[in-house]
Amino acid sequence: IFFSASKLSSMSSYRKCLQCKEVKDKDTHFTIEAWKCDVCLGGGGAAPASTPARDAAPAAPASGPAKPTQVSAPATTPAPAPKAPTAPTPAPAPKAPTAPTPTAPKPAPSSEPTTTVAASGGFVPPNCTKCGGQILGPALDAMGGKFHPECFTCCICGLPITEVDFAIVEGKQAHEACRPKPECVKCKQPIAGMILTALNAKWHETCFVCIKCEKPLAHQKFFIEEDDSGNEVPLCEKCTPKPEPCFSCGQPVDRGIVALDATWHPACFVCGHCKSALDGPFFPKDKIPYCSKECYLAAM
Repeated sequence: IFFSASKLSSMSSYRKCLQCKEVKDKDTHFTIEAWKCDVCLGGGGAAPASTPARDAAPAAPASGPAKPTQVSAPATTPAPAPKAPTAPTPAPAPKAPTAPTPTAPKPAPSSEPTTTVAASGGFVPPNCTKCGGQILGPALDAMGGKFHPECFTCCICGLPITEVDFAIVEGKQAHEACRPKPECVKCKQPIAGMILTALNAKWHETCFVCIKCEKPLAHQKFFIEEDDSGNEVPLCEKCTPKPEPCFSCGQPVDRGIVALDATWHPACFVCGHCKSALDGPFFPKDKIPYCSKECYLAAM
């Protein structure tokens, strides 16, 4: 569309149709509500193929002839680029079939007693100390272990011990009748019952008596004395000789020195003059020992 220079001065009297985008003069009828020209309203004209993106600016006046003004093509918003197609996610490969785990066949039921825990109270049967098998019946508790009644046997004859009282031979159980019988040191007879051990010997309880008054000393306090053969023999308290007093200090002497017809404590048997201990020859005078001739003469 071309405008003359004379019309540019009155551009305010012109209007642009909103449909055909052409600038109309003031004589063109417009509908105010839609701002469309009478050509567009009557449908007599076709809309131009291309519409400018903005209003065409009028050409500035010039001294020469007016040059035509070209309306720029409307700017178009580029369409968004299509998205790249996504590759389909492959389906998971099917798992290989697993071979069934072979199971061992269940053992056939046995008529023997089982070793499972009893259902009542969680009781666990003990094991026999001798054979190691479980005790599912009566059990004997002896010698620090538990036994089947038939496993608690004599270490000498090998037969089961059914008696309440049994002997112990070298740390093992035995029948009282099978136990070796030691000899009493006094009567020289085998000891079949209770054995009393005292003074490094074996005694019948009835044979362990005082050597002088024959008072029974089993489980009693006793004293020791040597007989004429040098053997140790028991004595009761009444028959034990009372210790003699020390000749020097007067206190009883259990083990002392006998000299000058008197009994002395070893610490009291000293020189009568210099008080040195006497462990050799001495010089006596009036039941007083002296260590040397000089001490002997000095005491005169």
